[in-house]
Amino acid sequence: MLWIAFTILFVEEVRSVVRPACPPTVAWQQAREQGRAVRVVALNCFVANPRAAAEAAGYEPDIVLLQESPSREHLERLSRQFFGIDGAFLWGGDTAILARGRLQPRHVDATTHFVHAGVELLSGFEADVLSVRLNPPVFRLDFWSPGFWRDHRNNRIKHRRQIESMMVNVRSVPTSRPLVVGGDFNAPPNDAALVPLRERLFDTFRQAGRGWGNTGTNRFPLFRVDQIWTSADLRAESVVARRTIHSDHRMVVCDLMLRE
Repeated sequence: MLWIAFTILFVEEVRSVVRPACPPTVAWQQAREQGRAVRVVALNCFVANPRAAAEAAGYEPDIVLLQESPSREHLERLSRQFFGIDGAFLWGGDTAILARGRLQPRHVDATTHFVHAGVELLSGFEADVLSVRLNPPVFRLDFWSPGFWRDHRNNRIKHRRQIESMMVNVRSVPTSRPLVVGGDFNAPPNDAALVPLRERLFDTFRQAGRGWGNTGTNRFPLFRVDQIWTSADLRAESVVARRTIHSDHRMVVCDLMLRE
């Protein structure tokens, strides 16, 4: 009975738990070489820790979305570490994007909660990409206190405002262009504050999640706060949450393919 209760409370998508992790298919690998597929990694770096960000290199990404991002100087080194002379990065203070190719800044403001770039990979793959980090959750357990509920309500309002602000950029991207939005939403994907995302985007883990998808915290992952959403012209082949060493979040590794 305890396992049933645990599943009801904490397993968001039961199918992902029984769906085994597997290496990329030959078809996906070929599509990647042809510019029709891409691997995206999203990670909260735990107070700008460059060692946490460096862990993404082990998964051979094409695009990396960082939150609690390391400094501009660290990103320059990480870009070379990940992609050699072919790397590029866009730093927005708390959020950042790295890619194997060129980045065209669309929105860069260190006072906001996201950074937006047009991405053109060496393979020929092109998309608009946003790295996002919403306001941190309220760390209070005194649910008997009116202040507990007030703080949670105010944080939910702030999340709604942040999502609406970001949606201005999302809506500016032509519907004919692939779109990737990922990062630390500090809320589960079914949270009402994230409803506007569904106007244009799909939660990739619901499409192709494999294994235990929760990412917060790294040691005790009870909530799937780190997510990658994409437009309908991209299909998720595999989405997994990988344990990290230097972050308090797990890392999301997402393999995508352009639909025919």
